[in-house]
Amino acid sequence: MVGLLCFLAGVFGGCATPSKYPTYVSVSERIQPVQEGYARVFFYTATPLSQDIFFKFSCDGERIGEARGFQAMFIDHHAGSIKVTVNSGGVWPAFTPKDLLLNLVAGETRYIQAEVDPNSSPFSPHLRLIIKDPDQAMQELNNCFYVGPSLPVIRKE
Repeated sequence: MVGLLCFLAGVFGGCATPSKYPTYVSVSERIQPVQEGYARVFFYTATPLSQDIFFKFSCDGERIGEARGFQAMFIDHHAGSIKVTVNSGGVWPAFTPKDLLLNLVAGETRYIQAEVDPNSSPFSPHLRLIIKDPDQAMQELNNCFYVGPSLPVIRKE
């Protein structure tokens, strides 16, 4: 029983170790505008997770990346329908991936938060994908580390 409680504390307790990734705030000015005919989709987690657990994101079956607690990334995707999938990795118990279908409009930016459903059992956890309001998402992204693709360096003159 003590072992199970320690495991659950690690799963839901998060970690306080510093990140090796830059903050979203520090890279946000280097993110280029969305290309014509494309939309941007941000994926992020805004809750603490154990270092042994991560979310794996994919779009239309293509792997996008992994995020741990308070981490974010984005993709630019052509306008139209897209299927976003999140699954877990690490020491998490096995469960069914969660899918979300979106219809992207050219030029728009969407924000998708992944989290463990707080109403699910710790013995059978479920994931949720939440479409977030842009204002709320930006506040949450400001607390995240950026783990997405490399961004161009802007030189100060």
